[in-house]
Amino acid sequence: MRNRILVFAMSFMLLSITAFAQSSRRQLTVSLYPFIPNAEKFYLKIETLFEQQNPDIDLVIKLNVNYYEDNTGILYEDADVYEVDCIFLKDFIKKGKIQNLANDNFLFKQDELMPAAGIVFSEKKLLAVPHWLCGNFLFYNSSDSAMNNLTKLSELEKVIGVNPSLKRGLLIDLKGKLTLGELYADALFDQYKDIELVKKHTSLATIDKPTIDNLNRLPKMTYADWGRVDDYHNKIGFYQKQFAKGNGRAFVGYSESLYYILDELNNSCYKEEGCIPGNNIIINEFPLSEKGSTPAGWIDALAIDAKVKDQKLNDATTFINFLISKETYHLALIPDYGDAPRYLLPAYKQFYTDVLVLQNAPCYKQLYSLALKIISFTAEGISPELRQIGKKLDKEYLGN
Repeated sequence: MRNRILVFAMSFMLLSITAFAQSSRRQLTVSLYPFIPNAEKFYLKIETLFEQQNPDIDLVIKLNVNYYEDNTGILYEDADVYEVDCIFLKDFIKKGKIQNLANDNFLFKQDELMPAAGIVFSEKKLLAVPHWLCGNFLFYNSSDSAMNNLTKLSELEKVIGVNPSLKRGLLIDLKGKLTLGELYADALFDQYKDIELVKKHTSLATIDKPTIDNLNRLPKMTYADWGRVDDYHNKIGFYQKQFAKGNGRAFVGYSESLYYILDELNNSCYKEEGCIPGNNIIINEFPLSEKGSTPAGWIDALAIDAKVKDQKLNDATTFINFLISKETYHLALIPDYGDAPRYLLPAYKQFYTDVLVLQNAPCYKQLYSLALKIISFTAEGISPELRQIGKKLDKEYLGN
């Protein structure tokens, strides 16, 4: 009985100490971008490592799956640190939701940034700390020499053909207001080349017919209208996996599409299936006009809530510096055994030539020169406007 009492007393004491330790920790809530490959595994590593290095901080990671939606998205999230798709940056500022940051507090130099990441500066003020880039690319098999050096939409049309067979079609997702809104913006850049001209055509009232006409050429290049199937749009990695299986001549998507392609090749393809070799994948620009490609993209950056101050501001700064550190980027970019690389695009040049990264994710050699060309922009209310345009494209234009 005494032993039981002693064990109970010791257990109670340990629980009390643990509860006291937890209650004495400072909570830091961060809302991170939810749509990255294998997100849960990466963010669990982030939380564990950060708390090991900062035992006084209780890190709470939130992933808002309604990220782009009105009233429930990231703009309406409540956190200390936000990972902001910079399409929302001006909206965050207008809402008074984030604070200007002190450049000297963050462990990066401006000349280390990829060119598109400069969007986080306004009148020399730092609004957010760059983290990732993203943009659409064209993927194809290196043995398909006819796909090389395509600079115009008509050249892609000529190679792919109209109403192609299963093995020769273009694999591209042409459903959903968000997907199509971003694709419309990408096509606008190819058509007009200039950010201010692009902005003039980013509302329903000023929707650009030449750009719509160019986008309307895409469904005809897909096998059996595959790009316009809701069920395929809703299956994560569907088009990427079909590309891996050779069911398509080329694929269009973000760089992180390589994760799903390589995961399929490494873990699901059988010998007789005709899957393409992973080291045969070529990545290039995706032309959406007769004027050539001007790669448009988006920047994800880390911002601090306007209400955060004093010790919590120090903690938020510590977390952002942790997230952009070499150690943490390696966690994101170098896969665990059996996993495919995520192939996210870092906002910092050094990681495209990092020896350890290249040993595990060699496609960064190709992605670096492409990512250097990406340009981006932000404007108030641009996200809902593009989604409305995407909705109109989905219902009234594409394939009709």
